[in-house]
Amino acid sequence: DIAFQLNELSGLRSTSGAEAAAIAAADAEAAAKATAAAQPETSSAGKLVTVAMLALAIGAIAAWFAAKAAYHYTPPTFQQVTFVDGIIDSSRFLPDGHSFICAARLSTDPRRLLYIGNIDTPGLRALNIPADQVESVSPSGNVLIVQNMHGIGVGYVAVGTLAQMGIDGGAPRAVLDDVQYATWDPEGKNFATVRFVAERHTYALEYPPDTILYETHGWLSNPHFSRDGKLIAVLDHPVFGDDLGTVAVFNLQGKVNILTRTYGETQHLAWSPDGKEVWFNATEDRVHRNILAVNLKGQWRTLLSAPGRMVLQDVRADGDVLIDSTDNHRVLMVYTPEFPNGRDFSWLDWPFLMRFSFDGKEILFGDQHVGEKYATILRNLDGSPGVMLGPGDPMDISYDGKYALSRLPTSPEQLMLLPTGTGEPRQITHSNVSYSFVRWLPDGRYFFDGSVENHPERAYVGDLNGNQTPLTPEGILAVAVSPDGKQMITADAVTREKAIMPMDGGPSKPLPQITPDETVIDFMADGESVLVRRSHSDLAAKAPEYINTTSAPTAEIWRVDLKDGKHTLIRSIDIPAKAVGGGLGVTTSRDGKSYALQYHPASSIEYLVRGLK
Repeated sequence: DIAFQLNELSGLRSTSGAEAAAIAAADAEAAAKATAAAQPETSSAGKLVTVAMLALAIGAIAAWFAAKAAYHYTPPTFQQVTFVDGIIDSSRFLPDGHSFICAARLSTDPRRLLYIGNIDTPGLRALNIPADQVESVSPSGNVLIVQNMHGIGVGYVAVGTLAQMGIDGGAPRAVLDDVQYATWDPEGKNFATVRFVAERHTYALEYPPDTILYETHGWLSNPHFSRDGKLIAVLDHPVFGDDLGTVAVFNLQGKVNILTRTYGETQHLAWSPDGKEVWFNATEDRVHRNILAVNLKGQWRTLLSAPGRMVLQDVRADGDVLIDSTDNHRVLMVYTPEFPNGRDFSWLDWPFLMRFSFDGKEILFGDQHVGEKYATILRNLDGSPGVMLGPGDPMDISYDGKYALSRLPTSPEQLMLLPTGTGEPRQITHSNVSYSFVRWLPDGRYFFDGSVENHPERAYVGDLNGNQTPLTPEGILAVAVSPDGKQMITADAVTREKAIMPMDGGPSKPLPQITPDETVIDFMADGESVLVRRSHSDLAAKAPEYINTTSAPTAEIWRVDLKDGKHTLIRSIDIPAKAVGGGLGVTTSRDGKSYALQYHPASSIEYLVRGLK
């Protein structure tokens, strides 16, 4: 019968395509004859139609099994090439085809150093050269690295000194300041850079250096030349410091081709082995850090999707790929007098920014894995469940606790007013300002640091009707306001020197009581002292891996009297050994009794991948 015939046909799965097709054809013919013989007497024409239809159906099934038997899928292979616990920030193949160089922080050593690995021999060899990122390796073995990297805003924006070194030895030679990324052209004769232009508060793609191909008020990352050297692919992020982004390709005259829509978590990029696609990391359908591929016509596909985060590092023309699998999340710990050992207040796995309420009873924080527009969350310090107030990154909670302000990750960014009780969130700005810092004033207005129209950052004051007025000269930022709203502490964007100025626009006075390496958290309730954060080796500006010591890094909270400059240590906070850069945060309530710590534990394993296509 037909069921028996289908069972027989299923055995074709183990045969070759040609054999399967021949057997299927013979079985189909036999089945058709047998079925015809079993039918009652009908007209000759009816018999022919029935037999033909049955033969076609069985033939189609047989063909499907034959095609399935003929198809062979070979999955990519993963060869583990690193084994020491730690975080590998960046790695690149070396010209010999058997080795790679990476910047890594391994085990409990807080320093990030250069290491050489070999794909045939497990293990890493330390070069004892500090480096925050490995950017590019030329065909002759010249390596571009970034050193002394420091943050220039919230999120992923950071710059350092671009340096060049030979793989055979010798100290790196400084080349260019204010660089975050760089890449050699295919011949290794010159390089392109992504550089922060402070005077305009923009990011620029330059090739050669100092020749701008493209400039944005957002930021750029991961430039890579095409294999023929005619194009430069880059990730274009519309929001300063945020990794929402698109894949853009530029020719050497600066003409741009936007290949993709905006994705979340767009980081890391390389050209495919044949040079016809750009491969990149992005979040697709809430699967974090997929590896996607897009061609120059904008047609995209998922290249690799797996549990965890598969981070694309480098791709060779012969098809070898370096990928690291990263266990990567963020933690929010809150410490109160009732719970001195702390409690984990994280919402999902990517808490971002935090701010205590004026009375010190609640904490406002965000999570960037809630959705495309993120979320602002309010939670009582008694440990009761948090309340998601609305979209955006959290900025501040009002003095009376009735409202919060959040920043939408749009281009341009906008501010949202979020009621903490009844009421609906609403957008209160419709401007082209880039917001980096927003705080409430006691009278219901707010002040913020922002930039607009190719100008450096400065402080503004705004109201809930969308009106915004400059407060400070360009390059002078606001960092805190007194409880009565009459005085503001400012900081020079370059020197970090502090001053105090009246909110009504009077002249400012220097504040030598607060040093440049101290970060002002807030005024205390008395209005005559402030809380600042500092640590050894300027932890306020540098994350733990940049500290040139093997001792455990520590952040400190100090009370500073603005009249006599007296410093009183409030508390010393040990930073977890696995904390990595790009997300360390420490803050305290205005009374100094509670504090919160956000940190970023991560570990990664490097793999050589073959057969990815």
